[in-house]
Amino acid sequence: MSNDTFAFVINQDEGLVVYDLTKGIDFGQVASIKLPRINDLELQNNIVYALGRFSLQIIDVANPLKSLLTNPVNLPGSDHYIDVQGSYAYVTDDNHGLIIIDISDPFGAFIVSFAKESNTFLTHFKDIKVKQNYAYLIDAENLYIVNISNATRSELIAVLPIQGNLNKIAVHEQYIYITGDIDLQVVDISNPSLPQLFDSHQILNGGGATEAFTAVKPGTTEEIFIHQNRVYATHSLGGIEVFDIKESGKVKFWTLLATIGVSHFVSISNNNFITSTTCGVQTINVHSVAPSSESGRIQVPEKFGEIDIGKNHAFVSAGGFLSIYNISNLQDIDLTAQLNLTCNPTELQFNNDHVYLTGNEKTLQIVDVSDTSSPKLIAEIDKSGAGISLDIQENLLAVIDEKLGLLLFNIAEPDSPELLSMTAIDKRLNDIKIFGHYFLSVLMKN
Repeated sequence: MSNDTFAFVINQDEGLVVYDLTKGIDFGQVASIKLPRINDLELQNNIVYALGRFSLQIIDVANPLKSLLTNPVNLPGSDHYIDVQGSYAYVTDDNHGLIIIDISDPFGAFIVSFAKESNTFLTHFKDIKVKQNYAYLIDAENLYIVNISNATRSELIAVLPIQGNLNKIAVHEQYIYITGDIDLQVVDISNPSLPQLFDSHQILNGGGATEAFTAVKPGTTEEIFIHQNRVYATHSLGGIEVFDIKESGKVKFWTLLATIGVSHFVSISNNNFITSTTCGVQTINVHSVAPSSESGRIQVPEKFGEIDIGKNHAFVSAGGFLSIYNISNLQDIDLTAQLNLTCNPTELQFNNDHVYLTGNEKTLQIVDVSDTSSPKLIAEIDKSGAGISLDIQENLLAVIDEKLGLLLFNIAEPDSPELLSMTAIDKRLNDIKIFGHYFLSVLMKN
């Protein structure tokens, strides 16, 4: 969540963390408030509503440097998601359905009603959004629409079964956009008592390729956000997929935004997206969100590993093979060749007519792809390690190995790589990049 000046991010170690956005990309953390484990939060009128498992924490952030935690509102059950509109907060609860809380005085908030009192729908909710007189809730298989015009006695008015292991929702005009494991689905709610499926579009979660030239592992959508006729869906394996919805209710793939680490939450302030990832908080300028060119699809084996591009070809490690695709014509992507690697690499990199791979079974494999139609394995180093990441600069190749540490190779002669050194490092290091005479590694917390 963010306003024009600050971003508010959930951090399970530190609680609520506040970032100053006034310096653009040079933003920094300015405050944090220790809280019990938080599942969801909303921001309204300089008040943060942070929902935990058994309580709603209400925090005045008009001056984040002097934020004051109010008395929490104790809740009766397993609470997961929250939305705020006007004088009420709406909370999903597995045991009590929909809980409505009066927040007209944030410092004296109190529970108004439980949906359970008038309805019998109790389920494991995945998300909630509120618009005007209706609350829209989902579990893995259904959309629930609740009339909340009377806060003291809400009424369940419709249930729409939807396939796809539903996960997140957003409301825009007369449509609801719902993400799941396979599709971004659109529901027409112009008549809330009679919702109807209107459109759908495959998203990255399906495990294949989308209209963008990409291929990813199966995952889940972490968050969905709508801004200026575009839907932004963050993915559990990293990245933000963008869809255009200018044509009312119709979904068209727009582009894919890269993020460092898994992107969980996304908000917007001063033309910058603020996304919370496993590697910290990142910003992406709105004006950099350009459409991807029309492109083709490639199908890869289910156990997809890594991909790199060179010489008008895509080099993909998948299912124990190095697969080479000709991408000179993105409308017609062809499989050029495959090479059995006898292992499953965790990372690969193309460099000067060669593909370099590292993985669990082999510390380093080097494939000559000068003839992309006939790739040849020309070198293999087996140190009985567990290669995680590699990077190349000129004739220097660096490998992070979970068991062996940091390994440096001279690859001036790719068919005869020379091991220069092997250094013990923190075993939690998961990635490496070479910058000049320095190495940059990412430390992933256990």
